[in-house]
Amino acid sequence: MAANLIKAHRSHIYTKCAVALAVALASAPLVAQPTGNPFGRHPSDPVSSFAMRDKAGNVQLRMVRPASTALASIEGERCMPKTTLCFSINEADEKDRPMLRIRVSGFGTDISVPLDASDAFGPNPSNNSRDLALTPLAIRMAPAGASDAQGERMIIGIEARESLAYSGGAAHRTVLLLYQIDEAGTTDAVARQVLSVPLNAEQAIRACFSEKDEKARNNACLDETSVEAMLVLDPDNSDIMPRLIYNVGTTSYPSDVPFREYEHKPKALTKADLVRVRHPVCTYQRKLAWNPATARFEFDRPAPACNVFGLARR
Repeated sequence: MAANLIKAHRSHIYTKCAVALAVALASAPLVAQPTGNPFGRHPSDPVSSFAMRDKAGNVQLRMVRPASTALASIEGERCMPKTTLCFSINEADEKDRPMLRIRVSGFGTDISVPLDASDAFGPNPSNNSRDLALTPLAIRMAPAGASDAQGERMIIGIEARESLAYSGGAAHRTVLLLYQIDEAGTTDAVARQVLSVPLNAEQAIRACFSEKDEKARNNACLDETSVEAMLVLDPDNSDIMPRLIYNVGTTSYPSDVPFREYEHKPKALTKADLVRVRHPVCTYQRKLAWNPATARFEFDRPAPACNVFGLARR
């Protein structure tokens, strides 16, 4: 199988590790589309270390940027390996009514599908900056029946990023929106949002307002918090709909920032306080399963209240 894969991609040079990973990701080509991967892969694109397949045949893989010679350049475009499908966000309509653009190689087909991203951002002060971008995360779903022969079922991720600058500090947060795409590669393609979760957040708040404050805090004049989350396919799932695992890690500096109310901030910090620590409650894992009643992925149990880390869910 490895020899066939190398032959099919002989225009690229892969390391032994990359070949082994690509073999693990191999899946049947689209019935209604040319076989192979006409897009190629941009040489700067890494191979995902989170590629996996569940027991039902759903495959998580990394969407790649097309090789510079494969297609006319579209900023931010990502292509699904082993298919003829590429995705991008319509920049012209992004702010008010974002559209997902689907390109199908070999058919001259461009399809624009509306995206509902209204729950990703909060109020919009004049000094906010926000944008949408495709994330490499993708799940190629197992066929549900004969009706899938004319199109693909997949889940793709879009990052909604927001940043805020203010006097003495700054903050940013990214929300991951998952969309299920049905009949991708056909004119009947539809996209619907199936999950919205925080992906990362950082904030720095000014804590020194005088030389006295600087001395009392050992020159640690910003209270900092950060969070990094990761969403991956659950490899033990055997249901036709994928299950997902959501891992969250949080840190703060100085060490006790999340543990105290504003009015109870200590007047002084010792050198022992000047370390970055992980929050035991707001570092957690949850599993998500498909709920047919709501047509969305939902947590197996509530997430902890971690608003101090910018993890408020909308």
